[in-house]
Amino acid sequence: MNPPSRDIPPDSRPAMDTRVPPPRNMSAVLFDPPHDFKWLTQEEMKRLTAAFRHWKNAAPSPGIQLSRQRIWLIFLLLRHTGAKVGEVLNLRLQCFSPARGTVIVDERPDSSSGHIREIYLPDDVLREMDDLPTLGHMWGEACFSLNQGYLRRVFHARAQEAGLEKSRAAPGILRNSKAVEMLRNGTPMSVVQKILGLDSPMPGLKQYSTDALETLQRYHAHAACVSQVSARNTFVCAVEDIIRGQVISEVRMRTRHGAGLAACITSSPLENQRFSPGALVTATVKPVLVNIAAAGTLPVTSARNTFAGTVSDIRTQATVSEVAVRLPCGDILCALISSQSLKDLNLRIGDEVVAFFKALSVVVQFDFKDPDTNPSV
Repeated sequence: MNPPSRDIPPDSRPAMDTRVPPPRNMSAVLFDPPHDFKWLTQEEMKRLTAAFRHWKNAAPSPGIQLSRQRIWLIFLLLRHTGAKVGEVLNLRLQCFSPARGTVIVDERPDSSSGHIREIYLPDDVLREMDDLPTLGHMWGEACFSLNQGYLRRVFHARAQEAGLEKSRAAPGILRNSKAVEMLRNGTPMSVVQKILGLDSPMPGLKQYSTDALETLQRYHAHAACVSQVSARNTFVCAVEDIIRGQVISEVRMRTRHGAGLAACITSSPLENQRFSPGALVTATVKPVLVNIAAAGTLPVTSARNTFAGTVSDIRTQATVSEVAVRLPCGDILCALISSQSLKDLNLRIGDEVVAFFKALSVVVQFDFKDPDTNPSV
């Protein structure tokens, strides 16, 4: 299975550090597709994937298992490439490059004028592709070529098993879902267009919905205001999830630079209906509640919030010292520690450290000007 030579350099697959998530900006964090745009949420995608996997593994004979394996691979390719159904069904064995970890998708394989894209595949999908030689032996070079009507019936059956409506699990919905996934991970629209083979943004995703635009405008206005004040350790965040408790609830947030932040607050303010996923808030932690550890020496702790960074400034007094930690996004996180602790840590400007603090130490405040609807929690 040699990769096609057309427009594709024969380089090996570049090394990638999968431990480091891609950066996300607030526009990506707050992105929400329009209501009439059909796509699958992350949870719905997990259920559909599980239904396909169970169906594949439950094959009663080797012949049926191989047939179901072929459809399982088609599902994975639709899920992870964002390609059209016809593009995936037209794939040939030579389109796959295990060495590079890619697949070449061509909108019009019989013409030189189509949208030719080289798309990287996740490692777990690449492992599944080890069965390609067997499929090629069974069905030939065009081993993914099958009837689209039959494929849709298989999708509808798996959707029913996953508790989804039939219309929510059509093969084309996976293409929409891939677009939303990339945009929410901070991928620029121009890159999404290139991966999907589009000359213009996908219909329905040309712009943010009215609600999303309003939220983004409020965010940028509030972020500009926060940047002009001297409050330290203040983060502009979007609420991602709320774990409600009878007395104490946990609020999970995402900062404007994509970092996760957790706060434990009393449950009573959550009765305000605007305190829900997508709401804009500011989260603050006092410097005296921020702890510092040398990089690689973080002790076992109950602190939910940890930020790796570099010491950018140290101010020492007789008993208390202030340590400023510059985070990779450029923000500064300040910590007040005892001067003796500073000596014990032997910190110097430029040292790599980890700043950490408990969720109970975070104060959360709404982004509303009306003091009656802007409770500090």
